[in-house]
Amino acid sequence: MILSKFFMKDNVSKIDDLNTINIKDVVFRYADRKDLIFESVNITFNKGNIYGLVGETGSGKTTILNIITGLIKPLGGTVKYNNLEIDDRVDRKISYVSQSTCLQNSTIKNNIAFGCHENEIDINKINSCLKSAKLEQLIKKLPDGIETKISELGANFSGGQIQRLSIARALYADSNLIIFDEPTSSLDESTKNEILNTISKLRKNRIVIMITHSKMDLNICDKILEIKNQSIVELKNDK
Repeated sequence: MILSKFFMKDNVSKIDDLNTINIKDVVFRYADRKDLIFESVNITFNKGNIYGLVGETGSGKTTILNIITGLIKPLGGTVKYNNLEIDDRVDRKISYVSQSTCLQNSTIKNNIAFGCHENEIDINKINSCLKSAKLEQLIKKLPDGIETKISELGANFSGGQIQRLSIARALYADSNLIIFDEPTSSLDESTKNEILNTISKLRKNRIVIMITHSKMDLNICDKILEIKNQSIVELKNDK
């Protein structure tokens, strides 16, 4: 599943070029729990980097991502995009690519331009995103090209192709923060390498965060962050 988040309201501060996400002194716990999930978390994410996020099940990986994206608010501390504390007046574009991509029973074109009206779709941009996601050759082989219908749950495409369609959708949304959740968990070895090679090229103009348990995935990461003991620590990266 991929979810592109557009926070669009009147009188907003629009972030077209996201350079940093700064988390400072963040504290969080759920209302129905006594124990803190996070206590004084401090971390900075910089454009041009891929961050691997690791931690035991239940350690708070999804929670910290929800805090970073503004879906939940911390009890204390701040989350800033380019020194702007995020709230409903800060417009940010985020794409979340999960293990199981949610595809519409519609065309490739409409799945990539997800949420856009037909007359608003930019075909040149669609083709550019497909090229960046390494789907250009596949599309050329399809009789109907980008008008090819995707069957329910993407049954007429392989797992690797579905992941690439997710990446193309994130690129079409102009997301300056892309989050991957176990992007290679259901793929064979060869396809994993291809997908990771594609993801590695996404770092250029954006921030990429990847939840993973795979050492292979971590090989493309510039920094590896571990959630441990209610905090986040940077691990030594031996690549």
